[in-house]
Amino acid sequence: MKYGENDVQKILFPTDFSDSAMNAAIRFERDNDIKTGELLLLHVIDNETIEAMTDGYSLIYGDVDTAVDEIEASMRDEAMLKLEKTSEIYRKMLKAEKTTLLVRIGIPHEQIVKTAEEKRVSVI
Repeated sequence: MKYGENDVQKILFPTDFSDSAMNAAIRFERDNDIKTGELLLLHVIDNETIEAMTDGYSLIYGDVDTAVDEIEASMRDEAMLKLEKTSEIYRKMLKAEKTTLLVRIGIPHEQIVKTAEEKRVSVI
C-alpha cells in the first residue's frame, strides 16, 4: 500500500468495549479519509479490577497467587474474544490493511503510552 501525505502507517486504538469507544471510531471514520497500514486494537485490564476480584476470592479460598493467575487468564481470554468479535468492524471503519489485537494488564493510561512507544505508532 502506498501512503499519501495524510495516511498513517499505524494507529493504536485503545478500547474498553464501551459505546464511547465505538462512537470515537464512528467519528474518526466520518471525519477522516485516511488509509491505515496497521490497526493495533488494544484493551487494558485495569490492575484495580483484578485486585478487587482477588480480594473476594482470597477471602473464600485463601490462595491469592492462584486467584490472581486464574483471574488474569480468564479476563485476558474474555478480552481477546471481544477484540476478535469487533476487530473487523474497527478495521473497516479505520480503513486498515491489517489488525493486531493486544491485551495488556496494568494502569490503562500507562499501558497505552507504553504500547504506543513500543509499537512506534503514528496516531493514538
